Amino acid sequence: MIQVEMVEDVYMDFLLKILFNNRIREVIITMEGYNRIKELYLKSTNKDKFLSVIVKHLMKQPNMSELYLNEEKNLDDLVSYINKKAKEQAVNGVAIIQDDEVYSWAILYFTSSNEKLGIVKHNSVKQQEDQKADNNQLKLEI
Repeated sequence: MIQVEMVEDVYMDFLLKILFNNRIREVIITMEGYNRIKELYLKSTNKDKFLSVIVKHLMKQPNMSELYLNEEKNLDDLVSYINKKAKEQAVNGVAIIQDDEVYSWAILYFTSSNEKLGIVKHNSVKQQEDQKADNNQLKLEI
């Protein structure tokens, strides 16, 4: 009986360590996603109050952190997507949209692929700089 209890204790300790380590990994991943959204906002040139409110709302959403790590997603495209959705609802150039609807669009943006949302990816600043450098190199060679 003593050996069975010892085996159970060792097994329990082992399971607890696994659960604890998995929980730590989960917390770290969670923080990484929320930190990425926060960093994107801090680095953004768009400091509109509405974006600040949306980012704060996104930061409060449970179980979204891993989606915020998606490199395909950024705040500039988020703003463009929300503006596009608002324009679709406009009548004679005017739209009144509830906060909850804007928040749902923001969440939809992060939970759906850009392709599904109809977002065409433009070259990043780095890609544009690389393209200019390539073009300049071609001009020099000619």
